[in-house]
Amino acid sequence: AGHIGSTISYNPERVAVAMKYINKGIQKFPNRLDMRFGKCFVLGKLELYKEFTQEIITTVEHSHTIATKWLWTENKPLDDAEQVMIGSVQSYLKQMYDTDNDSLLNNIKQVGEVVLKYYPKSVEVLSTTAVAYMLTKNFTKALDYLAQAETVNPTDFIVLNNIGYCYKLLGQKEKAITYYQKVITYGNEQAKAHATKELEELKK
Repeated sequence: AGHIGSTISYNPERVAVAMKYINKGIQKFPNRLDMRFGKCFVLGKLELYKEFTQEIITTVEHSHTIATKWLWTENKPLDDAEQVMIGSVQSYLKQMYDTDNDSLLNNIKQVGEVVLKYYPKSVEVLSTTAVAYMLTKNFTKALDYLAQAETVNPTDFIVLNNIGYCYKLLGQKEKAITYYQKVITYGNEQAKAHATKELEELKK
């Protein structure tokens, strides 16, 4: 409940009732992705990130068991189910990232690793998981994920930029230069300008 200028709040008793019914719904219709993501939405809004993370992981694991053959409202098969599911999970990862709460970086890693176990070609999730490792200063692990992303899409300039940045922080200048040059080849104007600046610094 809330109004203009107020802080949105939730009635814990009503939320508990809602959760009781959505859990019953998921139990009865386990292949309904809209129900599972409805629950994720509420947990995210309530900032219950432990439960939020676990529900996302449970959803991804169930997706694997049903070969990503999800249903939506009225029990109708969901078109582009893999794309819809992974796109939504990526938005949940971004939601946690945008809190600027460093403790949630581990949650991002947990979700990312489960997604990539079953869907290893998701460039966005590969990149987001790599960033979580970068921010916790595990650049070697970050590079592993970024290398996978580059294999899937060799022209993704966000991935290429992050690889260059990792190599820069590891003190591997020549490799960093190589990747920033790739950013200039494939990036948009903003990315090219950033890469050019980085190259000037590295070549000093």
